[in-house]
Amino acid sequence: MFPITSEQAEKILSTAMTAQFPGAPISRVEFPNKGYQATVRFLLDSHTIVAYMIAAKGRAEDGTLKDGFAFEVSNAGTMPLSGGSRANDLFERLIRDASSIAPPLPLGGSST
Repeated sequence: MFPITSEQAEKILSTAMTAQFPGAPISRVEFPNKGYQATVRFLLDSHTIVAYMIAAKGRAEDGTLKDGFAFEVSNAGTMPLSGGSRANDLFERLIRDASSIAPPLPLGGSST
């Protein structure tokens, strides 16, 4: 969980998606959480990768709860090796980019 604003989480997501899938159509998703999705295709195969920003609360070292966001990436399709690899690369980029703004905190309470 990263103690960042909704605007920061949105920018991290959109920047990572456009960098990971240049030239591919990227669409917004609203359910179950806000995020973006891209579908990559090769011949008859396709793979859909979705990145979400999830509202969360983290516990700071002093014990206080901080609002922020966690990221999740899911993928499905007929390209499990290359699609899964691209999904992993995307998740790693999301974590790296969010960490450059604020250090991660352990989850510490329910999100609202």
